[in-house]
Amino acid sequence: MLSKPSNRPVAENKLTGRLLLKQFSYPHLSLLKVATLAGVLSTVFLCVMWLSFAMLVEATLVRHEPIELHKHIVAVFVFAALGKVCFLRLQTFFGDKASLFIRRDLRNAILALWREQSPLAEHLQSPGSAATQWVEDVEAMDGYFSKYWPQQALAIISPLIILLFFELKFIINYFIKSALLNYFTIIYSINSITVF
Repeated sequence: MLSKPSNRPVAENKLTGRLLLKQFSYPHLSLLKVATLAGVLSTVFLCVMWLSFAMLVEATLVRHEPIELHKHIVAVFVFAALGKVCFLRLQTFFGDKASLFIRRDLRNAILALWREQSPLAEHLQSPGSAATQWVEDVEAMDGYFSKYWPQQALAIISPLIILLFFELKFIINYFIKSALLNYFTIIYSINSITVF
């Protein structure tokens, strides 16, 4: 579990704050990763929403086509909007669940450490105020584990997803255009051979 802090300087102490949080968050890392994955899928649905909305705007405003001709794009837009909302809720759910478990483990470790210490070791501060401060400090970590940790990973992953999504669109368009060009070149050469 948790060992007593030493009287050595913080640089020599094995359980610094960062390592302590890492030690208690590691058993629940899978929940944090699921929260991040839900955020990634929400970003993918957001990209699909953007693309379908752009296609709808182009069809209705630029080409002046009735929206009834593009019901499938409207359905994709609605599906992507619902998927985005669902995965955002899943991200929040798993982040909150991981935060709850991590804070529970931290509180239990602090209470176990507190029971081991004698009242003489706490002569500088009353035990009640020390316990209150420790519990408030642990509860203050809720936002870190439930929101900040998954969003920190998403801040790195989301721009890459958006870039890949739109680059993939251009790559697919390039290959379709080159395939059509090759197809029409073959058709033209076959027609020119049969004419002569």
